[in-house]
Amino acid sequence: MSADPLHRTFDTLAASSRSEADDVLIAALESTRPELRDLAAVSICRRGSVRGIVELLRRFDGLSDAARRQLLDPSEPASRAFRQCLRQKDEFLTLHSLTAVRLGELIEHLPAVSDLLRSESGEVRREAFETFSVVADRLYEALSHPAAGTRSGRIDVGRVRDETLDSLAALCSRLEVLSDPESVLEHLLALGTPRHPAIVKVTRHETTECRQLVETVLATSRHPGVMRLLFEFLSEPYPPRKAFEALRHRDDSEFISALLRWFPEEPTAAQLANFRQIDSVAWLTSPERIAAVPEPLQGRLPAFILATGLPEARKMELQEWVVRNGSAEGRRSATQVFDRLDFETTRRILLDSLDSDDDDISAWATTQLRPRHVPGAFRMLIDRLDSGSDVVRQAAREQLQGFTIEHLVAIHERLTPTMCFQAGQLVRKIDPDCASKLAAVLAGPVQRQRIATTQAIGRLGLVAEMREPLLQMLHDDDSAVRRVAVEVLSDDQSPEVMRALEDLRADSSPRVRQAVERSLDGSGILMRSSDAITAT
Repeated sequence: MSADPLHRTFDTLAASSRSEADDVLIAALESTRPELRDLAAVSICRRGSVRGIVELLRRFDGLSDAARRQLLDPSEPASRAFRQCLRQKDEFLTLHSLTAVRLGELIEHLPAVSDLLRSESGEVRREAFETFSVVADRLYEALSHPAAGTRSGRIDVGRVRDETLDSLAALCSRLEVLSDPESVLEHLLALGTPRHPAIVKVTRHETTECRQLVETVLATSRHPGVMRLLFEFLSEPYPPRKAFEALRHRDDSEFISALLRWFPEEPTAAQLANFRQIDSVAWLTSPERIAAVPEPLQGRLPAFILATGLPEARKMELQEWVVRNGSAEGRRSATQVFDRLDFETTRRILLDSLDSDDDDISAWATTQLRPRHVPGAFRMLIDRLDSGSDVVRQAAREQLQGFTIEHLVAIHERLTPTMCFQAGQLVRKIDPDCASKLAAVLAGPVQRQRIATTQAIGRLGLVAEMREPLLQMLHDDDSAVRRVAVEVLSDDQSPEVMRALEDLRADSSPRVRQAVERSLDGSGILMRSSDAITAT
């Protein structure tokens, strides 16, 4: 308890169970001193007095920010007071309560606010609509993102949603009393699910006006909840006709993006059956609309096109358009269309795509050269190993992944010297790890593999890259390994190699010494280099 006498007094009043304490605190709300009014407001909220909270709502416009925060903090007495005020005939009190609900985004009171949309008072209807719009959006967010929590998890948002929908559905027979019936119906649809009784009621309403308004909202609303409901209808056995009409005719970019984001990777049987009833899609008739689809979503275009009930010829045209003009993601997803295109068309599309300024598109085309048997594919893949784009180089390497250093070591003896050298230069581009792979074998325990790999290094023209591991082999305990290393290093004219070979003139193995002599005597250049080294 506070040591200050004034604060002690209000602490005592807040803790008192006597009804007279309410009288004192309510009277204090009329004080000319702001501090007293704030202490009284806080004490009323702490006390949990419904009567006192009603009086706070009556004075809501004059409350300080601190007092408002205390009032809007969730509690059962406060909730009872709000419900009481929203249902009273006191217009002044109702208006203040609506303001408080809106500012506090108190979604638990949305059903009562919905009831006030048909109030006889025009001012109450206007305030109720403004509050309804704000709080309904907050409820939608709470339903869409339940992990975020709602008022410390004390509110049953499902119950609030059901009560709100029931209240709104009842209004559909009296749309004329609403200031903005289309907006109200939009929130109703956004909060609903296909099988909710309120949604069933409004989509099959007995009044033409309501049914037409539902159709208008489905066809035009960009509220994510309305579009979600529209897509969820496709999972039902018998969606309303107006849902199909909206899916056929809508062509706004928000709808297109939402549809493609929602489109399932593996549609259910019910979804597939409903998709097949969509025999026309307005936005698929416009290349501009298709081109405007965000690049990450274009990958979903081909599957959506195939799922619809469009004529097969039209599906083919659209997929060809995507594979010619779409993003890299779209083209990857539409690749199967090549199975139905003639060879020349496929070749032309891929060659044009190779020259694209978009590296991802060029990389995609690179991956299709061999599978689609494009003439000169191997040569083009080799050329693309020198591309300035990382993704293009990687795509080329992946297509040439069978062309590995291990494969070349195994077959080098069957290749001509020229072919061997060319293959060695090429494998360095295809397999950036080839040097480390060779070094691992040279340092391994199996003599046969070490010798065969060393000979392959010489024939493939990779001696310079493998100089260090080969020089280490000159000191190997196995004379056969030393001899092969000497023979291969004879192609390397570097002073370091010449010095190492000179050191082996006195090797313990006659065959190694002979190999050293042949290596040093085999080239005039090498002899001169050797003499220069010896002279020093």
